[in-house]
Amino acid sequence: MATPMKLKEIMHSFNPYVRGEREKIAKIAQRYFEKNREELKKNPTSQCPTGLCFDQNSFSKNGNISLVFEGGGMKGYVHLGAFMALLEEGMLPKESHIWFYGTSAGAIAAVASSLIASGKMSVEEVYDKFAFHPAYLIFFVNPVPIYNIMNGRLIRWRIDSILKKKGIKNFSELRVAVTSVLYDVQKKQSSLAVFGPKPFSDVPLEKVDPWRFGKGLTVGKAVQSSCAIPGLFTAGVISNAKLSVIKLKAPYESRIPYGKRILAEPGPPGLIEEYRLKGIGLLTDGGTKANLPILVALSTPRYRKETDLVYAINIEVEKKETRLKEFLEKLRYANPKTRIVRFLKNILDASIQALYLLHIRNNIVSTMKRTIDSMMEEIAERGNALCIHGNIIRFDIKAPDVSLFRPDKAGELVLQGYLQMKERIRKLRESAGL
Repeated sequence: MATPMKLKEIMHSFNPYVRGEREKIAKIAQRYFEKNREELKKNPTSQCPTGLCFDQNSFSKNGNISLVFEGGGMKGYVHLGAFMALLEEGMLPKESHIWFYGTSAGAIAAVASSLIASGKMSVEEVYDKFAFHPAYLIFFVNPVPIYNIMNGRLIRWRIDSILKKKGIKNFSELRVAVTSVLYDVQKKQSSLAVFGPKPFSDVPLEKVDPWRFGKGLTVGKAVQSSCAIPGLFTAGVISNAKLSVIKLKAPYESRIPYGKRILAEPGPPGLIEEYRLKGIGLLTDGGTKANLPILVALSTPRYRKETDLVYAINIEVEKKETRLKEFLEKLRYANPKTRIVRFLKNILDASIQALYLLHIRNNIVSTMKRTIDSMMEEIAERGNALCIHGNIIRFDIKAPDVSLFRPDKAGELVLQGYLQMKERIRKLRESAGL
């Protein structure tokens, strides 16, 4: 449990919603109200242009709520705390149908949150099952680490055993969709595979498909493949399968001009395709193509922009420079006048190169996050529905840069997610005058 001092620091570390874009948002709001004064008089609950002022009931009472969880390795535990806060604050009404979407660690969070929302498991049970002792890391290690150092068998075992005990056989019963990158070995092309309720690839436990670790493409294996960081975790291997994919040639944007009802448009027609895999295919971490799969939620036929809400939970990484790192950097660039310094420098360089190889996926994801952030800024300037407008509300939750090998930090991460989401909701309601 965090000390009172740590809790106070957490409470004071909250960023304003939408990263200090309030002046820009105010100008957009002013233009909107000037052009739509008469319409707003007739319909006071009309969609507010800032995305901060919204009447939740006008959307969710008669519609669906989609929760989109971003991938983030061990930092994904913040999603559980954030979800608990959403439940407590009444942001997920019982009348609404709640759907869950996730990538990598977000896929695990989606399954866990679904079990809580459906009443099949309590928060305490979920935490007990999905948080594990550091000694369990041995189950992630490959016996013969030729191509990959680790595998995700523990993720698969946990999820499949839980679902079997609860009598859940497929994604439709969970209302969960997870993403993976499908690489067609024969065609040498990749696409975003989505496993979930129709129109996506629903995966019953009885279905038999080849897989590296046994027969049957289960829900647990689909989640395992979504977490399979290339080069670090073992990829899923399938053959001659029929899957639902989204071919992302370019980032999808639904640009809406000022003065119009600002809502997120559904995904373009034909975005979801049926893909027949002939030969061998590899399933790896979906974060390299869609780390925050908002588009997947918008692509389902059940999505209705007039009634549905989308909560996108994004993880921001807090990077802290350590004294050890500063010392190592100084040593690395020191003047090699002595043998011992040269020897230490060689060891350090080799270690850094190894770390670069191990963390290559993190570099890819951080590059993608920078791309997404720049895209979000452009979207905000153009009055787009994503990020700050309309029925998509993006919550940025800060999390410390925790290694994959620190499961003992799970409790702290859950707590931070819970406290920060509480504060985000409070600010959201304050701005809406609720």
